[in-house]
Amino acid sequence: ATSYGVDEVSPDNAPFATARYESLITDANKIWAEKGAHYMRGYFKALASGDSMALGYNIDRNSSWTTGTAVTTADKKEARLQIPTKSTRFNEFQFSVDLATSNSTSPEFYGLGVEIDDKQEEERV
Repeated sequence: ATSYGVDEVSPDNAPFATARYESLITDANKIWAEKGAHYMRGYFKALASGDSMALGYNIDRNSSWTTGTAVTTADKKEARLQIPTKSTRFNEFQFSVDLATSNSTSPEFYGLGVEIDDKQEEERV
């Protein structure tokens, strides 16, 4: 006989202490074109004491991620990560959000924006 396990999801369950969101990979609709990113901004529900959020990114399917400093200040609603422009030209870009809590409720992440420069004004010599 085969048996199956079932996880019960309930708002009363304690959250995991850490979580990570990784976006789909984007090429900004131009896989062939080299692009740049200047900064990322993440928006979330005001942090409770014991919560943190950190933004990160991955360029061109690299095996390692770059992660910014975690925002840990209670009542903060935004994280910002400046991306160095000299070393981060890319064809594909992927972003992440790391969440952590020591509370009985989980932090809530709402959205993220990335400023991408498509380098249309740039000419190669």
